[in-house]
Amino acid sequence: MIFGQFISLGIVSITVGVFYGFATSLMFKHLRMLTASAVTETFIIIAMGFLTYFTAQDIVILGLEMSGIISMLTYAII
Repeated sequence: MIFGQFISLGIVSITVGVFYGFATSLMFKHLRMLTASAVTETFIIIAMGFLTYFTAQDIVILGLEMSGIISMLTYAII
């Protein structure tokens, strides 16, 4: 049972990070106005990282909170 919870926590947290990573990548690819200023680009990347963390923390499946750290790490890698 513990192994199943560990696997589900990892899969869901990684999925959240992958989703936000690809969403941010596509946003910067198609909305060139966001890359005009380095300050704006940095702010958006940091804000999306925080959004990734808080989204994963808010997901609760069968009483088990997902890991925001794993999702933020996955987001940063993508």
